[in-house]
Amino acid sequence: MSLSTPSPVGPTRIILLDATALVSDDWSTVDRRRSDLAHRGVVVFVVTDVGFEALMRHAPNLASWLAGEVFAMVREDDEDTTELGAQRLAALRVWGGYSDEEIVAKAAAGSLPPDPEYGRVAHPSRPRRPPAAGNAMSWRDVEAHTQSRQLVLPSSARDLTRALRALLVDAHHTGELSSAPKEIHATVKMISKPPPSLADHLKARNLHQGACCIEGGDPSRPRDPAGKHLVRSDGAWFDFSITVREGGPQVEVLTYRFEIRFAPGIGAPFMRFDRNLPEVSAGTLANEPRSHLHPGHDDLRVSDPADEPRRGHAAPPV
Repeated sequence: MSLSTPSPVGPTRIILLDATALVSDDWSTVDRRRSDLAHRGVVVFVVTDVGFEALMRHAPNLASWLAGEVFAMVREDDEDTTELGAQRLAALRVWGGYSDEEIVAKAAAGSLPPDPEYGRVAHPSRPRRPPAAGNAMSWRDVEAHTQSRQLVLPSSARDLTRALRALLVDAHHTGELSSAPKEIHATVKMISKPPPSLADHLKARNLHQGACCIEGGDPSRPRDPAGKHLVRSDGAWFDFSITVREGGPQVEVLTYRFEIRFAPGIGAPFMRFDRNLPEVSAGTLANEPRSHLHPGHDDLRVSDPADEPRRGHAAPPV
């Protein structure tokens, strides 16, 4: 994996670091002293799978420098590459909406989207090639691609609830989620009538017709470990709530709140993603961006660039 570290002076160079022996404490130290790596050029870390997991857990600030530049090397004798390639194509056929021929053609032409899922399509036994000179993928490229992708949702909140349950149950079967299917079905539920506090805000915006909520986990006790949360296999737990409105070919997402809490020592204690209701009227600056991220502190907000700066009163998050 590689990261670019900006520096106004000095020659352009590449630093290659053998990080295969680093453990959790080492990565924490590197994270604290990451500014020592700053130079005009690229730093390349060579890590094992275990080391990469430790980096992501114990060096969250350093990890934020990686962007999309993470590559995996798989030896040809480690797996049947023909079978793996077929499996990747089948998965991407559903995920990306391309036919096998389109995926292979785009891989050969170097024009696949920057999503990591496409990283080893054409040659699953080789690392993904970096973009050609002049076409290097940046955060702005990823942002533009993400914003251009159409969000396809079902037409009813009930079907969306079923889809969310199925996704979470599948995560349990693949070992990513420790919550049992029974717990998932019990905690992920649709609420046909929004609570009174939210209903008032919806009526003020004329968004109450066809509106309902979907909850997962225990949003009313988001930071209480004793709550009935959805739990990942690494011990992190999360909850979410979504407000949607029915009445068109697909539901309209009005608000959401997703918060995940991490074990001590991993980095940020929590991450929360919010989308508030739109403003009631123009003319007054909103007190926060409609869509934003809280990276470990309630008073810190990172705006979602997908939403233009808005004016008006932002409703409290759901």
